[in-house]
Amino acid sequence: MALAPYLISEGILVLEPASDLESVLTRAADIAAAAMSGSDPAISSEKLLDALQAREVQSSTGTPEGVAFPHALVPGLPRSLVVVMHARTAVHFDGYRCDLIFAMFGDATQPWEHVRLLARLARLTATPEARDRLRAAESDEALRTAIQAEDEAHG
Repeated sequence: MALAPYLISEGILVLEPASDLESVLTRAADIAAAAMSGSDPAISSEKLLDALQAREVQSSTGTPEGVAFPHALVPGLPRSLVVVMHARTAVHFDGYRCDLIFAMFGDATQPWEHVRLLARLARLTATPEARDRLRAAESDEALRTAIQAEDEAHG
């Protein structure tokens, strides 16, 4: 499963200045809602944010390696999306300081796709070298190039 079809061009970004968890999740929800603005039914950024926050309350999506995978299954979502962020200052995910953040939004009627996307992201970020290449991105475009290269390298 390639990651490329799920990426949003406006949703690959380097976050400056430092952000907190709330602002990172809000930014991801806003980007995803804007990308789906023409869908029927329209999905509000508030609904997406609520779903992400509810998932974080269940258990943190951060990892000891500094990568976070906030994700939510949302009823009525027309397609799955992934927002990729590199925070210049790590964001606290319930005890873990994460600077690589992959926010995922999936259709609640297709949980298998959601699980496959999570597995794909885990594979793409599994090695320290891959994480270093993503962290080296100094701009949105450099991050886009880096994530696309990792996606292609993992066939």
